[in-house]
Amino acid sequence: MKGADKEKREKLANALAEGLNRTSAAARSGYAPQTVSRLRKNPEFRARVEKLRDERDWGGSPDLAPVVNELIAYARKAARGDTAADLNCARQYLVEIARLKQQMAANAKAEAAVAERAARGAEIALWAAKS
Repeated sequence: MKGADKEKREKLANALAEGLNRTSAAARSGYAPQTVSRLRKNPEFRARVEKLRDERDWGGSPDLAPVVNELIAYARKAARGDTAADLNCARQYLVEIARLKQQMAANAKAEAAVAERAARGAEIALWAAKS
């Protein structure tokens, strides 16, 4: 794929990740709406859109580990306090940590499923090309 085509496709992926519909995303990226429909069926392209959407949802970084680590530090500090409010604060941090870890596991599972579908799609394409 040429550099200009790659940039155009990335622009389209960003538009779709923002939540634009097919027509608006096509207009923003310079594609025909029919081409957008075709690209949305491509597993690799769909994976890119999902990755961009995840990055937007998580403030530009899909990696939650630094956030979890910082929350753990806050929970430890709060647990060293000697009031009920301190312990309640530590508990709330721990609840949020558990929620984020579940989200991280779900994201990892989803990424693995998308990668597997993309690989399967590539195998089918190769098999079809050989036939």
